[in-house]
Amino acid sequence: MTNIIKVGVIVAFLAALVVFDRSEQKAALHTEATVSAQVKHA
Repeated sequence: MTNIIKVGVIVAFLAALVVFDRSEQKAALHTEATVSAQVKHA
């Protein structure tokens, strides 16, 4: 039973990393788009 719990924790941790990584990339892309828009406007 403890092995199942360990595997579940590892899977949940990896899933959280993937979700966090994607949201970080979206934020970075959004920042880049905002900056380039400001540069074009200026």
